[in-house]
Amino acid sequence: MVNDSTYGHLGIYYIAIEENLFFNRVAKLKNEIIILFLIIYFMVSVLGFFLAKLFLKPIKDERKRLNNFIKDTTHELNTPISAILMSAEEEHLTSKQIKRIKLAAQRISEVYKDLTYIFLEDKRVLSEPKEHNLKELINTQIKYFEALAQKKKISIDTFLEDTFFTIDENDFIRLFNNILSNAIKYNKQKGKIEIELKNHTLTISDSGIGIEKDKINDIFSRYYRATDYSGGFGIGLNIVKNICEKYSIKIVVDSTLKKGTSFILKI
Repeated sequence: MVNDSTYGHLGIYYIAIEENLFFNRVAKLKNEIIILFLIIYFMVSVLGFFLAKLFLKPIKDERKRLNNFIKDTTHELNTPISAILMSAEEEHLTSKQIKRIKLAAQRISEVYKDLTYIFLEDKRVLSEPKEHNLKELINTQIKYFEALAQKKKISIDTFLEDTFFTIDENDFIRLFNNILSNAIKYNKQKGKIEIELKNHTLTISDSGIGIEKDKINDIFSRYYRATDYSGGFGIGLNIVKNICEKYSIKIVVDSTLKKGTSFILKI
């Protein structure tokens, strides 16, 4: 007689039951992790793209401004240099050609001084600020610009009082020359410029093209140009702003489009 306990019940010793619930949960969790990872990866990628674009924008803008500055500088220097070379080719120079050479050399000198002030400001050997009669400095600089004004038949009228102010002479010359240069550059043919100095207030007014109201706050930014009407590369008024801040000079701009602009300096 055979004992059934030796061979198990009906010949079966073990019964294995496969439980799919645990494996289903693991598989579902794995899928959820993969989907969550893909969502996070997508969000991080999009965020990274926009952040990179945001951070690179100032660099791209600065690069664009630098490229424009180089182009404008090249153009600004090319015109007077060409005028000098063309006039110098003549064997006998006329008074008109000599005048043209002087104007061109003057323009190159102005460009050089502006660039030197902007890029070598910290390295300049500055003289000690002294008390100057601004009336005398202004009269000297006006003579410097007479030929340039006559070229456009612009009249310059002055109403100057003796006004003493402590400032580095070169700084005031840079300040005044840049404003007067713009008043000539952006003026119309047969226009006029009025320069008034009284009660410690210097006002330089022109009958030029004017500045749009929404652009007045930007004209003192470096490399900014409110118009393509004439040459320049947008550093002159930035120099004016820097000098005004240095000597606590309050500057106000009053302008009407197509009628003219006034720069008012409270000294």
